[in-house]
Formats: sequence, structure tokens, C-alpha cells
Amino acid sequence: MKISRLLAAVLFVLLAMPMITRAQQVQTATDSLSLRAYLLSRGDTLTLGYDTAYLLNKRIFKLYSDNYQKVLKGNLASQRIIEAYDSLATLQDSMLKRKDFYYAQLKNSFDGLQGATDVFIKKTDANLAGLNQSLATANQHLQNVQTSLDASLEKLKTQNKQKVKLAIGGFAIGIALTSLIFLVAN
Repeated sequence: MKISRLLAAVLFVLLAMPMITRAQQVQTATDSLSLRAYLLSRGDTLTLGYDTAYLLNKRIFKLYSDNYQKVLKGNLASQRIIEAYDSLATLQDSMLKRKDFYYAQLKNSFDGLQGATDVFIKKTDANLAGLNQSLATANQHLQNVQTSLDASLEKLKTQNKQKVKLAIGGFAIGIALTSLIFLVAN
């Protein structure tokens, strides 16, 4: 019944519009939820503010008008077609609602995943900062060990030079004493 009243209103508007004459005008259609007829003639401009519009010429309009009159007179076949269309529209609406529900669930899942990912990234960033600090400390300790090793190596070289000097001195003293003993003994 709702569709028949709507079709009656559309038919009335479409039939009444040719009575009004206009000269080249610009019209804007922004309401995509209701049915509205615009009378346009050559040179007129219609700007659409939505994605779908139906343009009917005189022959197609007559076809729709005749079918509408048949429905009003109680033509059973036309009524069945309209009922089938209504059930199809209802089915499509329920499918859209179901898809919207699935989309909302999927969006919530992705939002949760994004939140978990953000937390994971923050924890990983904090762990990396701590790791960088630990590596910097270990690097400092390694530099200190390297400095200590260099100092110990220098001490060992100095001590080895001292030992070599002592050994050479001892050897020289030993040769001198041995020479002196041989000189005295001869």
C-alpha cells in the first residue's frame, strides 16, 4: 500500500509537471531518498548531488504509467510483480544489514588488532631502548678492559726490557768475573 501511494504521488507529479513552462534553468537534485520528478526541456541543466538518477522519456513514462494504472485497477499479475519486488527489496535490505553487522565485527577486530599492535610496538621500543643502554654499558666496559690490557701490556714490555737488561748485565758481570778469575789463575 505504501508503494502504491508513493507511485500515485510520483505519477501525479509527473503528469502535472508539463503544465508548468520554464525557460533554460539550472536545478540541483540533492535528495536521493525520495522520488521527485523534474520537468526539464532542451537547454535546462540538472545537477545531481547523489550517485543514481532515473531519466524517463515520454514512451517509457507511458509504459510505467500504464502499469501503475493496472495495479490500481487490481491487475493480479502486476500486483505479484510489485510484491516480488518488495520481497526482493526486503531481502536486499536484510543482506545489507547482515553485511553491515559483519563489517562492524571485522572493524572491531581490526581496531583491537591495531591496539594490540600499538602496545606491542611500545613494549618493543622500550625493550630496544633498554638493550641499547645495555650495549652502551657493555661497550664502555670493553673499552675499560682494552685500556687495562694496553696498560698491562706496556708494563710487561717494560718488565721484559728490565729482565733483558738484568740478564745482559748478569751475563756481562759473569764474563767479567770469569775473565778476572782466569787472569788471576794464570
